[in-house]
Amino acid sequence: MRVTGLIYSLDLGVTSGFARGRPGDVPVSGTVSLKNPKQTIDQAQGNLIAFLAEEFETHRPAYLVKERIMSLEAFKTMNMGQSVVYAHAAYHGIVQGMCVRFGIPWEDVPDSTARKHFIGKGRLGDRGATKAAVVTRCHLLGLMPKDCSDDNRADALCIHDWACATYGGRAASIQNFQLFEGSRP
Repeated sequence: MRVTGLIYSLDLGVTSGFARGRPGDVPVSGTVSLKNPKQTIDQAQGNLIAFLAEEFETHRPAYLVKERIMSLEAFKTMNMGQSVVYAHAAYHGIVQGMCVRFGIPWEDVPDSTARKHFIGKGRLGDRGATKAAVVTRCHLLGLMPKDCSDDNRADALCIHDWACATYGGRAASIQNFQLFEGSRP
């Protein structure tokens, strides 16, 4: 499949990272906080619906790629309880339902697959080191301001870059490097 239109990527959580743009362009990216500490997970889910509805009405993607939900074993290893598992499953269900409603094809990508493309390895030791490497790569490619260290935004950019390379044939991580000396932008 070849995608030339807008690709939208998501790293889902209470603070969700997003990136949107066409293959070869620097994407618009950021994070959205789905709830404040006093709000319930139900409010976060409602806020995700509202955020996606506004985004999809304004910037209708040709394709959406989101980080695959972690396995139950991964949730357990990270000492995350049942409520966190339910919340993440709900976020993924909401995104998929919104994609159906708006007629947007979507795909899940394992974080390790996107990261291997983006930083050369799926994991670099512990979780913190891996996330720091993704943030650093975003800075090096000019995808994120140097004063921003938001790993949710960086993960969404990583996923977006993988999707643009995979489906659009053009991504910042492969486009910004030229074969001939002196021809770097």
